[in-house]
Amino acid sequence: MFQVEQPYSGFREVSSSSSFNVHSTIPDRFWFNPAANQIVISKLPPTDSSTLVIANIVPGEAVPSLNVIYEQFIFQQRDAFNQNCRKDCGYLDSNQMRSERQSFYNSQIPQFTLAKKHFNVFFQNDRNPNGFLVGKQTSTSKLPFWMKIVTPDKFSYTTVMIANSPKEGVLHLLLRHGHQFRSLSKDILKVLPSQNLKQLCRKIRDYSAGPMASKKEIAEQKENLNNQFLIEMSTMEEAEFSDLLHLQREMRDVIQKIVQQENYLGESINTNGQQQVYWKSGSNEVMVLGLSEQLFLGEIDGDNRGRKRPIRKIITIFVTGIQDYEKKKNNKWPVTKLFGLKM
Repeated sequence: MFQVEQPYSGFREVSSSSSFNVHSTIPDRFWFNPAANQIVISKLPPTDSSTLVIANIVPGEAVPSLNVIYEQFIFQQRDAFNQNCRKDCGYLDSNQMRSERQSFYNSQIPQFTLAKKHFNVFFQNDRNPNGFLVGKQTSTSKLPFWMKIVTPDKFSYTTVMIANSPKEGVLHLLLRHGHQFRSLSKDILKVLPSQNLKQLCRKIRDYSAGPMASKKEIAEQKENLNNQFLIEMSTMEEAEFSDLLHLQREMRDVIQKIVQQENYLGESINTNGQQQVYWKSGSNEVMVLGLSEQLFLGEIDGDNRGRKRPIRKIITIFVTGIQDYEKKKNNKWPVTKLFGLKM
């Protein structure tokens, strides 16, 4: 059973050169405090280890019940293969176990929409899947929204990434792995306006835990860095954030150009049970998409040409060498090409 605190009203210091009145620029958010097992509505995290729930309050709209918010939080943690929420996380270390997990994904039937588990996170259809502008984009909201990465026609599902979240999705990708994408016009470090944001990006990218750190401590430290970045990002001026939003869209376009049938190499299951899809992204490089466990109901806004293919979230993306991909196959790691000619 979880408890609830009254909306958090205390002031937590935020170091920022761009805004002194933090409460005037940061929207209310839902936070989970693991130490007290509480859901809290506040602008800033009540503790360093608090976890952001992707369920923002939109002014003028009804706030969902706290039971719903708690359910969303637990679902999001499991869907991203959080080691604190999954008993089998890190233990799928045999080919048989990985093949069984792959069979589960292949036969999975979607049960609900993205909106049911990610309250008030919507699509912004400012571009089509080929990256061309559709009308004039004027909003620079810092709240999360969905960016679509449309998979090839042979796929039985398509994919989406969340924007404006340092924890997962396209902003997380820029912070952690953006420098791996040489076709991107610039690294996010060139776009971030303050030294505080740049330093946080470097800490997130180069994170290294102490030799005696426990899994819990590592998770809390990473969450703290994400929270700090989110708070600092909330104080950015509109023009500054517009540049960051543009880079997220550019990152999405770079990924979309790679996610094409001719680049598709297949998929496998990692030891966390997470489905990973491989795409050739250069002469000696492979881009790996880490997908959500859950398969969501299809939406027209999430695909193209009016289709409603089921949807998976992209949790993270990274680039590896072609030799690493080949090594898995040589070691008989199950790599299956489900949506094309068999390997």
